[in-house]
Amino acid sequence: MSNFADNNNMGLTAEEFNGIFKQYYSDLFYYAYGFIDNQETCRDLVSDVFGNAWETRHKLKFDTIKNYLYTSVRNGCIRYLRHEQAAQNYIEHIITAAQADEGIQPEEYEARITHMNSVIDELPEKTRFVLEQCYYQNKKYTEVAEELEISTNGVKKHIMKGLSTLRLRLKEKFLPDSGTRNDSIAYKSI
Repeated sequence: MSNFADNNNMGLTAEEFNGIFKQYYSDLFYYAYGFIDNQETCRDLVSDVFGNAWETRHKLKFDTIKNYLYTSVRNGCIRYLRHEQAAQNYIEHIITAAQADEGIQPEEYEARITHMNSVIDELPEKTRFVLEQCYYQNKKYTEVAEELEISTNGVKKHIMKGLSTLRLRLKEKFLPDSGTRNDSIAYKSI
């Protein structure tokens, strides 16, 4: 770090930031990879951390930047892993719900599908597009991210937003008394 000017009282210059990026990017990538076994996700996460650091570089101090970057990457990994755990829990819930659906009449099943499609049609355009591409067209998150020119984390956020809206609206329609239930209690499938 001795290559950089002593700049403890002011924010980072573009030159200092560029040097810090070159110095720490690969270390931060491998640090993230220690938490998350997905190279693309780690690259996105580290890039997001540097993007946020760039936006606030005028507030960052040269002597604390290393701690800031490592803490930001660690916190990003924790958020990602929590999100993945929540998604896994949701998938397990869907599997349980699907097993409970075995006794549903075809007419009720069709009504649910029709309502689900109408809810999807009402979603914001990008969220609807992401859901359709990932679930109907079976595209990978990376493919959809490239198409929309957003990160894979952006795709995941759209999916979670869409699924959350779907879950809420389907519960409202098919379980009208669900407003009084505790969300932690498993409800019959939708």
